[in-house]
Amino acid sequence: MGGTKRRPQLFNAQGRRFETREHIEELIRLKAVNWNETLSLIDLRGPFTLVTFDNVVDKSEMSLLWLGEMRTAYVGHDRNRSDAIATVKQIVDVYPNSAAAAAFYGRLLVENGRDQTLQNWFANLPDGIQRQPEYWTTLGTWLQHHNRHREAIRAFGEALRLDPGNREALRELIESLDSTGAEKQAVPLRKQLATLDQIFRIARDADAEQSMWIASEMQKFTRPWEAMAWMMRSAQLAGKFPQVIPELNRRAISVAQWESSTTPDRIAEVRLATLLGFDISDWPIPELGNLQQDHTAVAASTSSETSTDDVHNDSLSQLDTSVHTIQLDDIAGDIGIATHTDTGYFDQDSFYAYQVDGSGIGVVDFDLNGLPDLYIVQSAGPPNDPLGSNPNQLFRSLPDGSFADVTLQSGTGDRGYGAGVAVGDVNQDGFPDLLIGNVGVSVLFVNQGDGSFRDASDLIQDNPVTWTSSFAIADLNGDHLPEMIQVNYINDQTAFEIKCTGGYLHCQPQRFRAAADRVLKGNSDGTFSTWQSLRTIDDDPKLGLGVVVANFDKQHGNDFFVANDGDLNHFWSSIPADADADDRFSMVESAGIRGCSIGQGGTSQACMGIAAADFNRDGMLDVHVTNFYHEPVNLFIQNRLGFFSDQAMSYGLQAPSMPVLGFGTQAGDYDNDGWPDLATLNGHVFDATDQGVPFRMQAQLLKGDQRGFTLQQPTAAGDYWQREQLGRALATWDWNQDGRMDLVANHLDQPVAVLQNNSDALNWIQLELIGTTSERDAIGAIATITAGPESWTAHRTAGDGYMVSNEAVLHFGIGNLTSLEHVEIQWPSGQIQSFDNVASNARYLLIEGASELYRRTE
Repeated sequence: MGGTKRRPQLFNAQGRRFETREHIEELIRLKAVNWNETLSLIDLRGPFTLVTFDNVVDKSEMSLLWLGEMRTAYVGHDRNRSDAIATVKQIVDVYPNSAAAAAFYGRLLVENGRDQTLQNWFANLPDGIQRQPEYWTTLGTWLQHHNRHREAIRAFGEALRLDPGNREALRELIESLDSTGAEKQAVPLRKQLATLDQIFRIARDADAEQSMWIASEMQKFTRPWEAMAWMMRSAQLAGKFPQVIPELNRRAISVAQWESSTTPDRIAEVRLATLLGFDISDWPIPELGNLQQDHTAVAASTSSETSTDDVHNDSLSQLDTSVHTIQLDDIAGDIGIATHTDTGYFDQDSFYAYQVDGSGIGVVDFDLNGLPDLYIVQSAGPPNDPLGSNPNQLFRSLPDGSFADVTLQSGTGDRGYGAGVAVGDVNQDGFPDLLIGNVGVSVLFVNQGDGSFRDASDLIQDNPVTWTSSFAIADLNGDHLPEMIQVNYINDQTAFEIKCTGGYLHCQPQRFRAAADRVLKGNSDGTFSTWQSLRTIDDDPKLGLGVVVANFDKQHGNDFFVANDGDLNHFWSSIPADADADDRFSMVESAGIRGCSIGQGGTSQACMGIAAADFNRDGMLDVHVTNFYHEPVNLFIQNRLGFFSDQAMSYGLQAPSMPVLGFGTQAGDYDNDGWPDLATLNGHVFDATDQGVPFRMQAQLLKGDQRGFTLQQPTAAGDYWQREQLGRALATWDWNQDGRMDLVANHLDQPVAVLQNNSDALNWIQLELIGTTSERDAIGAIATITAGPESWTAHRTAGDGYMVSNEAVLHFGIGNLTSLEHVEIQWPSGQIQSFDNVASNARYLLIEGASELYRRTE
């Protein structure tokens, strides 16, 4: 027994995680397994310490225990990734015959874009490495990056044959099935993955009932020994262990007889077929002798080595493929927008959690003169006080290209502790209104049409004190009247009492009770009340930050995605309502099954900002999500069936996002070359520079093309991008209507920046939409434009990411093309309009049901 116990303890400490499995299963057979040993089998990719050897081993001397430490450091983000790779390389050099060390080294190389070094790794593999699941996942990921998805499917399948709980292998297998056009085959696998993800999330703290559920699922996955271990755990927690001993004995005999009647390979085959639902041998085994670099895939990475990435759109292109530098320069002071957003963060040596997130920005043409105006949300006072903060500001755009502060005249200077703002026509009178989310009571300003607004907050029938992050205005139930989507953060009075002093961990948001989001239904009398049929939204409160609303999957009505801080994201899907309901559509939370609740790593991240665009130009709306320092961003690419997969790594976004903490992000074709680019504001939430962690950070511009994204050098992008700061909310607009999309940004420590696009950009077209049968803002409309073999799709969205509302315009960069053969609009009402032979380099107004386009700019 002693040796049986010691082997998994040693192997775990040495980072030889996969090798512990058979020994722990033997302990289960003997009914001698303890709780930590059972738990260690849930995720064999991550580190797990059963015992420490610190007192018996000199840690300063190289040993395989270093491998265990590197696993912990890599997952915990407490070590520079380049240093981790170098250390593991040393381990491999000292222990060249260690398959576990070599496999982990390959994983580090492929996950960090070290493609050139990976070629050498393939050529120097030790014996036995094909018994390591990490070898197969490394190979599968490499094949994915080189657009060899059929072989990648087989590689990930082989990883799952060895480790049936390998969620990342299953996640990547699903992505490759999508890429080969086998999306339908991947649908049942998404349900399997959602179950494995749920087990991973609840296992450590599972109660007796949850433990029995895990046991049941393990049995379905043909993992009978683990099922027995979880039965034991459930019985122990319920105080009924003696009562289940006869059943455990019966099961043990049955499983042992089954195992003795067949072979280990056959058992693994049955287990894999049960998990996948198809025969993995139908997919080709990778040709290991043909792993030369595919030079048709060009790097989209900013690491010190070149990594080759999947060519995400391999259609023949007539677009200009030359490189266009993106440059955006801060001109705020030159045009009369001289303001900053003050949250009180720097008022004292310490701060409160509510002072960290910044405040919002709304782009609104409130006077309908065709020029976008700017609404800046303020705070800087006590929370939950409607009169305690600086007044919000409304800047009107004047014909001479300057802006004037018209806050007083317009009556929009709310003085609550401000957060997000939504722009939308809540009463359908043709004039855009303002909905402000406060740390306190929300405020609705209704546009009077004469340059002024009235406080119409009484139209919100249930308007309690809440900590709101973001708002969105859009029709959700299909009656063509808008709803209000309110994304909330914390619902805990102690969050306003505990100061962040001497570090941040004791006041981090996750320690407080999360707030439930709300959907307020638009009523025919102009009021808004809690949507009763969506009360399930109260059942799963999270720390909500960003939101985007659109008809993501082109079915039914509008859906909405919510980025949650440190927890699972939410995706509310539109579904047909019950036959006896008043609404056309209802909604169901489906992020887990849709594939956007968590990212590629399979763990919850500190998700904040959202940028939505069709990044791979397949006609489906995708989302980019910013995350915490040393967490990669997510790039959830949507397939034709409405399922997402996180492809941040293959699009070249993982490496540039690791050293920053991202907040606001926006997608736009800033150089008009036909491919969406990304802009992101960064900055930490607390100052840990004494620990080597950056505090102020540079914003980032990432240029997109058919191969992915490349970080633009700050020196080329303009002075603003070279400045280290605490960036927060970011919104898009074309303030001077020159066909080059601009940005407006706010910060905790800098004035608001208006970033004028001075890029040498190509041709473009812009569309403004006005619904008639559909709700006025036409949220959920989908525009498709075509020219020869090229096509682009844009979705009319609300929410627009992180505390902001963008200018209500659909912008298309079309490269060197000068005219469009076809423009088609699918309205939320179901009506479809199309127009032929449309000239480029102009903005057009489209009215639902009208037979012509109205040219807005010359």
